[in-house]
Amino acid sequence: MKKIVGLMGTILFLTGCVDEEAQEFIEQAETIEAVEELVVGAMEQKGLNVSIQQIDYEHHGKQIDTSVIVVDYQTLHEPTYVGRAFVDVDIEASPRKLDGINRLGLDDRYGNFPIGRVLIEQLKQAANQSLIPNVEKVSTLYPGVTWEEGEEKIGFKGVDYQKDKLDELLKLYGDEQFANPSEEQAKQWLVEFEQPMDDEEELVTWLYLQYDGEMTNSKFKEIVQQIAGIDALPKGNYTVRIIADRYDESEEPQYNGRSDGEASNVFIASF
Repeated sequence: MKKIVGLMGTILFLTGCVDEEAQEFIEQAETIEAVEELVVGAMEQKGLNVSIQQIDYEHHGKQIDTSVIVVDYQTLHEPTYVGRAFVDVDIEASPRKLDGINRLGLDDRYGNFPIGRVLIEQLKQAANQSLIPNVEKVSTLYPGVTWEEGEEKIGFKGVDYQKDKLDELLKLYGDEQFANPSEEQAKQWLVEFEQPMDDEEELVTWLYLQYDGEMTNSKFKEIVQQIAGIDALPKGNYTVRIIADRYDESEEPQYNGRSDGEASNVFIASF
C-alpha cells in the first residue's frame, strides 16, 4: 500500500483583517508554542503523533472569530489523516490568553470528515485486495486500460465505524497496525470496528481505472460488462470509473455526461 510520510509543515497565518491586539496575540512565539503543545499533547493522549500545518483564527465567511484558533494538522501515521483542531481564546482576559482545546476534530459531530471512516475505508481496501488481480484479468484485455495513477485502485462509499470503539481504533492506528495489514487481519478488524449498515445497498465498491486513448460508449460498456461477469467478483454493488485521455466527440454523452449535460472524458457506470 502507498506509504505517506508526514513532515513538519510551515506554519502559515491567514488572519485577514483583525484588530491589532488579536493580530499580535496569534503571531507571538509563545502563543504559537502553546497552541502546538496543546494540540500535539492532546493527540499524544489519543496515541497519535501529528505535525502542525497551519494556525489561523476561525473564519465564518468574511467574518473572523478571534475567540477561536483553528489548527490544521496532519497525522504521522499511515494512512495520513488531515484534520482540524479548535483552541479557545479568552478574549475578555487582559492580556488575552488561551482557554484550552475546544475539540480535536477526530469525529463527525461538527461536519468534519471523521478519521474513523478513513481508517475503515483503509481496512476495506486491505480486506479486498483479491479484487485487484480479478479486475486485471479484464483490464489487460484492453491495451491502454490501467489503474488510475495517484488513486487507490479500489474505494468504498457508505462505510462507517462504531462510534463507541473510536479510541480502540485510534490506538491500533497509532501503533501502525493499519500501515500494511494482511487481507485476513483487515477482515477481522472490520468485524470488530465497522458499523453494520442498515441497508447493504448503500455500500458501493468503486474501481478506479484510466485509459490511454480515446474512449467510446460502446468500448466502456463492453469493459464494464466484462468486469461484471467476473465469476470471482464478490457479491455487491460496484461502480466503474475510467478517466480517458479523450472521448469521441461525435457521440452523445451516455456514460460520460457531466451535470450540465455536456460530455467529458470521465466514464462512469454501476452494476
